[in-house]
Amino acid sequence: MSNPTVVGQIAPETTDTGSSEKSKSKLSRALPTDRLSQEKQLLLLRCYAIASASAPEGKGVSLAELAKLSGLNISSVGLNNTFFSEMGLITKMGTGYVPVAEVISYERAYQFNAETAGQKLAPALRKSWAGVALVQKLGARPMGEEEAIGELAEACKGGPEHRPQLKALLDYLELAALIEHDGLTIRQGRLAREDGQVVRTDDPAAGQQVTPPSVQRNITTTFAANPNGAAGGLSLAVNIQVDMAEMGTWPPQVVSAFMQGLAQVITAKAAAEGSSTR
Repeated sequence: MSNPTVVGQIAPETTDTGSSEKSKSKLSRALPTDRLSQEKQLLLLRCYAIASASAPEGKGVSLAELAKLSGLNISSVGLNNTFFSEMGLITKMGTGYVPVAEVISYERAYQFNAETAGQKLAPALRKSWAGVALVQKLGARPMGEEEAIGELAEACKGGPEHRPQLKALLDYLELAALIEHDGLTIRQGRLAREDGQVVRTDDPAAGQQVTPPSVQRNITTTFAANPNGAAGGLSLAVNIQVDMAEMGTWPPQVVSAFMQGLAQVITAKAAAEGSSTR
């Protein structure tokens, strides 16, 4: 990637999220700026990753560094910082910002395949306010584009004047493969389904129980010969550890699926023990 250098005076950081102060004041969440194309916004995101690699420990990336790497005017490079921060892509540190791990992965992947690199942002964007407001709801059913934009507008208290920025937000979610945009219909994307956080009712497998990622990582099983020595016997022990803090972040349908599965295990165990005493 070419990194042209721009020299200029440092201007105060701007966090413009709309075309006017009046419209910006209505928002409870920042939206992508309408003064930079998405291509330039993503360039700035990658520049955060590049600059942070050589930044001193504990020091954030400055606007001057972003301008130098991106070749953009220093008065423009901070326009999206509030949006990036609220989406969980950068974090405030000192007088600057540092990128999260997903952004660093995105920049590395971009060097090999620019078309699919955006998928590296999926874990961060899935947890963002926009991911919670829309991606999880798409697990129940697809939506029309206008309805999806409406869901995002409701979540950030946006009005009709913010429609172009809300549409740009859809583009971010699509870039990360969290949604699929098929004409005027929007569905959950591949990476919204992979970690098992949601259940799709329009999916043939929707009736199957879903195990959250944290449970999948903390399940241990032990196989041993039948203690009574019977041929063909099997002893199975299962130990499940669930982080309650993380469980609090699960969507309702996942908690329901997990508890239903647990109830079935307990019921089956009680039935088996009851039959063995007869």
